[in-house]
Amino acid sequence: TLPETSGVVTTQAPAFAATVVDSTPVTVVATLGGQADGVVVKQIEPTVWRVTNDEALPEGVHQLDIVVTDAVGHVSRQHRSFLIDSTEELGEAGLGRGARGNDVRELQAVLRTAKVFSPTAGKGLGEWNGRRYGAATASAVRMWQGQHGMAADGVAGSATVAGLTMRIIINQATHTLTLLKIGKVFKTYHVAVGQAKYPTPFGLFQIVNKAVNPTWTPPKDSPWAKGAKAIPPGPHNPLGTRWMGISVPNVGIHGTDNPASIGFSVSHGCIRMAIPDIEDLFGRVQVGTSVEIV
Repeated sequence: TLPETSGVVTTQAPAFAATVVDSTPVTVVATLGGQADGVVVKQIEPTVWRVTNDEALPEGVHQLDIVVTDAVGHVSRQHRSFLIDSTEELGEAGLGRGARGNDVRELQAVLRTAKVFSPTAGKGLGEWNGRRYGAATASAVRMWQGQHGMAADGVAGSATVAGLTMRIIINQATHTLTLLKIGKVFKTYHVAVGQAKYPTPFGLFQIVNKAVNPTWTPPKDSPWAKGAKAIPPGPHNPLGTRWMGISVPNVGIHGTDNPASIGFSVSHGCIRMAIPDIEDLFGRVQVGTSVEIV
């Protein structure tokens, strides 16, 4: 059965059943938020259709509409709104308008740190006190997304949340990469950094692109790569299986075909990681994640 208006759903992958009784064949179309993309409608019994979405939905209020058309053109419409509230921990689910709880407050706090959200006046004050994701929070998310080259839709999806909450610190002296989540150490990895002749730059950067199984291309105007040819994905690719470029030319965080180099200053400026480590980190951060190299 469809949820009652304002019903609460505790999963990001809800499944609804629509019962249709008609003496003629019918067509059933469903939309979420006015969009049919990703919505899957499947007949599971003679009079029952199952409605799901092929991607996880963010926490917040969603609008479900079902339109049934019979063989002679009669149309029946049903509308329901429902709230997804599946977790209290920021980062476990996306967040959108209507979301509530501690995860919303944590999001507002990091937006405040990013100087795009004010909890002291207007709608921001009410949303902060009520731990609600309303117009002020959505506006702050859109502003941050626009500043970081993302689609400014006002929904704090996985890329936005990771960009806001995850931070990478690379310590060249200790050959470590530390991943912080909301200011706390989440995980530390061992890395290789640049040699004296080709040093890794110091400073504050961000991830600007990501690639799975990248092709290594000789950097232009680099004497050490003169005459080298591109190397396709595979066991002999010096980038390993993952690449994350940062906002400085020809420098990135990547895997390696030489794991013995980890822990030393031997690269041509990039940050090397063991294959299991780069694959683990790759799935935890997004384009826009801050990278500080010290």
